[in-house]
Amino acid sequence: MRSPSLCKDPVQVASESKHTQKAVDRYLKDFHRVQTVYRHNTDTDYISLVTSISKSVVNQYINLIEKYDLNK
Repeated sequence: MRSPSLCKDPVQVASESKHTQKAVDRYLKDFHRVQTVYRHNTDTDYISLVTSISKSVVNQYINLIEKYDLNK
């Protein structure tokens, strides 16, 4: 079952996290890019290379994917 916080409106997330809406939208876009590649190849170096997202951020997204079983 998904956590209720994973279903929040991005506008609400931006407000609560004191980030801009543009930043939250970019985080979501990057998360979905990592998730898509991760479904096909779990190598973090590869994911970082093809998405141009730092390996440390890729690892953070992968932790979320695995924690909430979001690789469906």
